Amino acid sequence: MPSLPHVAALFDCIHSSTEVEAFELSTERRARERQEYERLAGEKETLRKLMEEEQRQEEERKEKEEIAMLRQEQVTNFCFVFLK
Repeated sequence: MPSLPHVAALFDCIHSSTEVEAFELSTERRARERQEYERLAGEKETLRKLMEEEQRQEEERKEKEEIAMLRQEQVTNFCFVFLK
């Protein structure tokens, strides 16, 4: 008959090998990963669109400033020629 420490060790071995582990089908895992990927891709696309819109607005602002500066130069040049 096995001694008490051996029985305890055997019981621990059997108990640890029969523990129920969380089981997940690979399709469930892939579906969850795909959902996370889609969420991140959506966030990235939203950020890209925001950055493009900011860049477009900045270019539009610079263009308006340049047009205003050119008009001012024309007015100044016209006045200078007119006053001669």
